Amino acid sequence: CSKEMKDYLINFAGGFIYSTSLPPNVIGAIDAALDLIPEMDQERTQLMNNVEYVRTEIQKLGFDTAASDSQIIPVIIGDDQETVELSNQLKEKGLWVSSIRPPTVEKDASRLRITLSVKHTKEHLDKLLKELADWKRK
Repeated sequence: CSKEMKDYLINFAGGFIYSTSLPPNVIGAIDAALDLIPEMDQERTQLMNNVEYVRTEIQKLGFDTAASDSQIIPVIIGDDQETVELSNQLKEKGLWVSSIRPPTVEKDASRLRITLSVKHTKEHLDKLLKELADWKRK
């Protein structure tokens, strides 16, 4: 960016005020990641295929996934306690799924937050779907 933009960001961007610079190894990792991103079309396609599969199957189970179109899929449960219990059950099965509750979301809109990555296999996805289906039947 231009020197003018750099100076503006340093002086007015909240993240720069009272903070220190990133360590060189973090800057190196960011730089390497930025070089890889343009070449990762196959990974992006696979991720979106995973997302579409899971979202569609979750909806078939009767869950509301809101209007998400990213790799983060909300699953609206509603009740705070049920949401936390389901999240904990999934964690016990080796599935890391966060519970999101008020005040982060509105009352009676508690949800699971499923975050998919390209590294999730079909077996991982099917295990998650099976656990959600089992819970839904209870």
